[in-house]
Amino acid sequence: MRRVLALAGALAGALALAPTPAHAGHPWRGDPYRRGIQLEVMAGPTLCVDGGPGGGRCNPTIATRSTPQVALGGTAGWRFSDRLFVGAGLTLANRRPGVRADGEPAFTTMRNFGAYGVGRWVFAIRRTDLIVEAGVGWSRQTVAIADDDQIGSLVSSGVSLRPALGVHQWFIPDFGAGLRVEGMFNLHTRYCADALCGPDVGVAPPAYRDVLFHGVIVGIELSALLFLRVSP
Repeated sequence: MRRVLALAGALAGALALAPTPAHAGHPWRGDPYRRGIQLEVMAGPTLCVDGGPGGGRCNPTIATRSTPQVALGGTAGWRFSDRLFVGAGLTLANRRPGVRADGEPAFTTMRNFGAYGVGRWVFAIRRTDLIVEAGVGWSRQTVAIADDDQIGSLVSSGVSLRPALGVHQWFIPDFGAGLRVEGMFNLHTRYCADALCGPDVGVAPPAYRDVLFHGVIVGIELSALLFLRVSP
């Protein structure tokens, strides 16, 4: 009887230590997988770039200008190999509304939303990924203007480019973090000042033709890779 109990205990211990088919090859320690579904989220400040769709200016000391605010981004796709990733991403970039010369708020909202298809080339060095990414898609920029009898809001939309550079460190095989610099360059062809729309910023009053901006986000990014395995 003792032999039977000892054998049963040894067998139970061996089964507890043996990897199950769903997790075989999925150690918590080891090289990054760099295969499968990769999910990423990012947050950081929105920096302004001069020369937006209407020749926008970014100097926050000038009346009606604005200052950085938090931006959010996310990307999901398939990591084909160490070097190649293809997916889609969303970016929401905000600017903090500035003030007029009289000290009153100039805007109530300055927001840029974009959706992109992305392709990424990765230089993988041990646990570190050096990322070069290109994205193209559509974006919409909204500026709500405060206390103006002529116009309440200015909206532009159209093609947008989302290039990015980043460095990412994998802490465990399927989770890591990094630093990412991402641009939002708007090549818009539709502009609306309230209900009046046209192909350029001429629909807006002259005082607001330069408030639309390109954006750059410098953010911290978290990444997770979903380990998928088909059991034999």
